Amino acid sequence: MYIPPAGVLFRLENKNSKKVLYSSSTAKPPVFHAPKEPIQDNQWFYLIQGTGNRAGKYVIKGKESDQVLFSRQHAEPWVGHTGGNGSYDDNWHSFEPGEGDHVGWFRILTATPKGTFMMVSRNHAEPYVTNYTNNIIKYEDQHFKFVLEEFVAEDSSLVWDFKSAKIVSTERKSVGDMEVKNNTDSEQSYTFNVTEEVSTQGKAELTDASPLLQNGMKIMSELPTISSTNLAQVSSNNEKVQWTLGSQSLSNKLQTTERQFYVDAKSSARASATVAVMTVEVPFSMKAKGKRSSTSVTTKGIWRGTISGHDVQFEVKKL
Repeated sequence: MYIPPAGVLFRLENKNSKKVLYSSSTAKPPVFHAPKEPIQDNQWFYLIQGTGNRAGKYVIKGKESDQVLFSRQHAEPWVGHTGGNGSYDDNWHSFEPGEGDHVGWFRILTATPKGTFMMVSRNHAEPYVTNYTNNIIKYEDQHFKFVLEEFVAEDSSLVWDFKSAKIVSTERKSVGDMEVKNNTDSEQSYTFNVTEEVSTQGKAELTDASPLLQNGMKIMSELPTISSTNLAQVSSNNEKVQWTLGSQSLSNKLQTTERQFYVDAKSSARASATVAVMTVEVPFSMKAKGKRSSTSVTTKGIWRGTISGHDVQFEVKKL
């Protein structure tokens, strides 16, 4: 189960009601649920993480109201909000991951001296937003999920971890050959020009189970290149390109390499050239920023792809 880091804004959607909770400084009642659309400022919350004897528990604080949610049964309302950052036991909640048909959702449990209660959002019976005493029967109206704010990649934040990079396979590809015949009585010099396509193509995927970065996010960075057959690295003059998380990315350009060789008098030779083609896996880390909160978070992933056109090797054979 993914729990948003501190500062990240989210909405709390219920599986049964299809509505989201709100905490308002002006609406009546101040804590209730509302349709997901249109999105309202009072629907956004963030977490305060507990420490010490409250480790593993969280305060759910409204961004607009600046109030924290409580869940109790010793006084009405049973579910509401209050000031502060968690002064009372009924301000602190834990998230129980859903099971079976409820995988991907969670229950909000609140342990108090009067018992443990679970929040509920429903459309079929009043009160529509309330709580139950915790029991083993788990209904849809007890289950919520985090609907996170949208995140965008921070420019120039991507860092490739080449120390942990893996070269899965390496092969060589022919990029040209040249046969010459020297009919003179002296050694002659010849020039072999090879123009090859230097390309990097592959796809990046997240590895830390963070939903903050979504497929389709645009990222501007350099792509991995090859300096030799046993090292993947970003070259100092590699240009930045825009690529899309979760989709195939491609960077290519033509490069000409020149080699001079000599052929003995009254003899022939063939010059050939090959380039390295590598299948690589390169871990990376990058930062993204919430559009609403401006909270910056770091997430990790791995780029899998093919890099070719580097490490040109020439060979000259006498015929």
